[in-house]
Amino acid sequence: LAQMKDSGILDAMAKRGILLHGPGHSWPYFIPTEKYFKDHPDWFGMRDGTRRPHGGEWPAANFCLSNPGAAEAFLANVEAFLQAHPELQRPDLLSIDGGRPCQCDACGERPAEDWMVDLFNRLSDRLDIDLLSAAREKLELNKEKYPADRVRGDARKYSDYK
Repeated sequence: LAQMKDSGILDAMAKRGILLHGPGHSWPYFIPTEKYFKDHPDWFGMRDGTRRPHGGEWPAANFCLSNPGAAEAFLANVEAFLQAHPELQRPDLLSIDGGRPCQCDACGERPAEDWMVDLFNRLSDRLDIDLLSAAREKLELNKEKYPADRVRGDARKYSDYK
């Protein structure tokens, strides 16, 4: 992001109304193996009975969403990142692309989606974001940009309807 800012790309994007979003499939960035695995292996996803660091094996395991320490570290790291990068107008915080949910007993007590909703609700509270209003705003924008009667089931919604 510093290179984009220094080179003027961010200013050019802003002039053209282009929103910057990211960092994408970034959960390993916010719970990095190098920083946490040695002291906190229980923060990392379990696959086939073993806690796994991010990377190296496929399918990768996402971090243990039921672990309070892992969740707190994730939230604190995301919050710090977003505060350091206000140029990100649309944070895009996705799990590992193709990664699998943790298979520990605690994570298995609820669907992974429920753990993720709780995690992002906690993040929105920390950042003072009204998720319901943000979701409604996004749905209204999409309704205008992609009229359902013209784009439903049509891949051209990504290219022809701007």
